[in-house]
Amino acid sequence: MSDPGVTLDTHEWASREQVGGLAMLKADDLELQVQAVATGSIQSSLTGRCLKRYEATFKVEDEPTKDAVRSVLGDGTGLTLNVDGVALPCDRGRWSTREQEGYVTMTVFVELTEHEDITPTAVTLGDFTLHPTRYEESLASDNKRVMVMTVVLGGEDTLRLREYLRAEKPFEVTRHGVSDAPIALRAGNAVHSLNDDGTTKTRFALVEPGEINSSFFGSFAALLGNTVKLVADERRRSNDLLRLLNEKGILSEADVAALATKNDHDEREICYSLFEVQDADAGWL
Repeated sequence: MSDPGVTLDTHEWASREQVGGLAMLKADDLELQVQAVATGSIQSSLTGRCLKRYEATFKVEDEPTKDAVRSVLGDGTGLTLNVDGVALPCDRGRWSTREQEGYVTMTVFVELTEHEDITPTAVTLGDFTLHPTRYEESLASDNKRVMVMTVVLGGEDTLRLREYLRAEKPFEVTRHGVSDAPIALRAGNAVHSLNDDGTTKTRFALVEPGEINSSFFGSFAALLGNTVKLVADERRRSNDLLRLLNEKGILSEADVAALATKNDHDEREICYSLFEVQDADAGWL
């Protein structure tokens, strides 16, 4: 039988069960001897680098190890292939298991691609250079690039970043230490939290312009826009009521100043305040 990762027919299994060089596949506390065959390379969609590819097959007999293998391959992260003494972090591609009725042996096939660690030394938005404390980059379901990063800024730098995150049009982004070629991206979602020292931690996404970008726009944008308008309308009504009470002599000027809502006409400020969280790094993006 075959696990949901991928189903291979009899002919494919025969072609996979070729003898390659011995290697060690490691993940967490699991360490397995495998037959590994180099199958060339693939060009990274994110950086253009050539990444090595392998096919590995191995056999497992005891039930605890079978369960561990299914769990590790199902997760697909944290894999390392040790080939000729060189440890190569890998990402899991297609994989499958086969067990024949009446036999205890489970045969496993897995495709592995060299893991690409994309960690820029700095990221420049237009002419504004940032030094992220966290950074991830991937392709979304619509095959568009998505960057998600965390930065800690203070004062004018925080305001400057907000201007980029408000921008409606794409802007150039450069990943220093990864590629000198700028990429046109636009702002996606963003959350922020305030630190005790007065700085602001902001975690935000940048995405390639496209038709979909469904993870960051679409119905969510409509919901946000309507929410901001409702809050802005309520703030205006509140301030209009305060002015009316002042005109009728019920509230003094000092009372109105103390109770008035600031930035009552700035919907962008209202929008920003809606995305304040306790910790911007706590799994929001």
